Amino acid sequence: MGDRIILSIRDGSVGYENNETILSQIHLQMRGTDRVAIIGNNGSGKSTLIKSILGMPNILKLGEWFCLKIDDMGYLDQHYQNIFAKKSVLENVRTCLPTWELIKIRRFLSDFLFKKNEEVNLVAEHLSGGEKVRLSLAMIAAKNPKLLILDEITNNLDLTTKEHVIQVLTHYPGAMLVISHDEDFLRAIEITDRYVIKNSRLERE
Repeated sequence: MGDRIILSIRDGSVGYENNETILSQIHLQMRGTDRVAIIGNNGSGKSTLIKSILGMPNILKLGEWFCLKIDDMGYLDQHYQNIFAKKSVLENVRTCLPTWELIKIRRFLSDFLFKKNEEVNLVAEHLSGGEKVRLSLAMIAAKNPKLLILDEITNNLDLTTKEHVIQVLTHYPGAMLVISHDEDFLRAIEITDRYVIKNSRLERE
């Protein structure tokens, strides 16, 4: 994607149908290799902004918005909603890569630390928080999105998993929009721009 603009918001505002404005005066632009962090207190509107970029229908948007199609974005939320709880790790990834042979999927899963047979065949609802992050990220990576959106993904990570996720994200070629309070994590994944939400406005640091 390079220098191509993949996200542009000018004079934007977001809210809900009860006319409550959550954020206003939003100015945000991203290109194909940008890595942007959004920082703010809990309840400040970070997740609302993400939902508006994803085009969720319950969010009201004003201003000039250009966003990618939903199929070109990968969203890793705090509840790992892209995972099928009753399917195994292998079955979950196979839903994203239906034409791949088993041996190729196993190699792919190995990159996300699912190496043993018992790990690959474990049903998703029995995974730990860190394992769910790895599986969710694997399913997103399988689709190779142009914009990767990460919402507080380090909350459930042990140190080993966190280091591996950092390694994966460091080599990720596309753009990233990251909500996180973890300064060490943001530095490690080489964030290029930082925005903070203050007084219901998005401000560039």
